[in-house]
Order: sequence, then C-alpha cells, then structure tokens
Amino acid sequence: MTDLGCKVKNCAHHSKDNLCCRENIKVGGSSATDCCSTCCSSYEKNNGTKVTNSTDYSSGNKMLNISCDVVNCRYNEDYNCKAGHIDVKPSKNSTHGVTECATFEMR
Repeated sequence: MTDLGCKVKNCAHHSKDNLCCRENIKVGGSSATDCCSTCCSSYEKNNGTKVTNSTDYSSGNKMLNISCDVVNCRYNEDYNCKAGHIDVKPSKNSTHGVTECATFEMR
C-alpha cells in the first residue's frame, strides 16, 4: 500500500483532508516521459455529489493500493506503485486528463 496525497479538489473521491475516499486508484499514462503525461485514471468529476469510502464517511484513506500503467516510472513494479508516498494534483496538460501523478520519475 502507498501513502497518497490528493489535491484534485474537483474529484468526486476527494476528501477534505486531501486524501482519497477510494480503496484503490489507477495511475495511467503507459508511455509517459514526465508527470504531465500521467493521470489518475480513477478520477471522476464531482458533479455536486461527493463519494465516500465504505468504512468512514467523513475522511479519506491515507494508504491505498495503487495500480500503475506507467511502465517508464521507477516506482512501477509489475504494474503496481511501490513508492512510499505519491501526490496526485491537477494537471495543466489537458491532453492526458485533468490530473497527474506528481511523483513520477523516469527510470
């Protein structure tokens, strides 16, 4: 499991404490060469209804299972993220989505 910080406040899964209410997420961007070419594939735009986790409706999960398609990332091991901590943040590159994994490091 990986410690996750999320600053994507317009995501339906975002919690007030900058965590994620999901039990797992997927990071996408199979041919990424930088952070802007990655994305949180689990992102869902908040349309006014917040999603909560199954165990605690008031806060997010600090530790998550993170699957990862970014084969060029040094933290990717067998399509799982092995970083101790990652940050997901809004992206300015709308080609790859509205989010990015700020922890991406090229192998």
